[in-house]
Amino acid sequence: MKKFLPCLLIGSMCVTAAPASAKSLYFSVKGGLSHQETEIKPINAFSKTDNEDNPFGSIAIGVRSGSVRGELEYTYRQVDSETDRFTNQKYEFENQSAMYNMYFETCPYCAFSPYLSVGAGATYISSRYPGENNREVKEHKTNFTWSVGGGLAIMMTRHTNLDLGYRYLNMGRIKSEDGTKYEITNQEYYIGFRYTF
Repeated sequence: MKKFLPCLLIGSMCVTAAPASAKSLYFSVKGGLSHQETEIKPINAFSKTDNEDNPFGSIAIGVRSGSVRGELEYTYRQVDSETDRFTNQKYEFENQSAMYNMYFETCPYCAFSPYLSVGAGATYISSRYPGENNREVKEHKTNFTWSVGGGLAIMMTRHTNLDLGYRYLNMGRIKSEDGTKYEITNQEYYIGFRYTF
């Protein structure tokens, strides 16, 4: 977790560096389902099977300026279990992300406002898998992460919004003990509550 401190500091600088024309500060929470896929690289083939969607939750603080929003977000995802289709061995992944996200809304003060989102930050990945002689191997890595997505913002009151959205995240690659590289990606569906001060 110590590796997250630089990322959090950078994100905080992004928030505080919002343009002087920013009109409002907001706080949001999100929750939803995350589907992780782990792919062998550079070979274009999947080595593991994972049919489960795991819950995740996030908190964020941001600034709105017209139709653009910028926020610093922290996300925690439940441990994801996958089974190697060739060896039938179980792999577990746990990850936490610190991201700076930008949202572009079509009509920010309307009852319904579609939006697009992009994000960049870092993900701390912790993996556990069986090694030689039945011993458990634990690996930790922090990777650059980027995301794209979209959704619909629903205005509930003057200060509150409901967000329904989807995003794709690429969390970079990790390397197993035998040297095999895996690329981790997530597809996430969420519902969020946003309060504007």
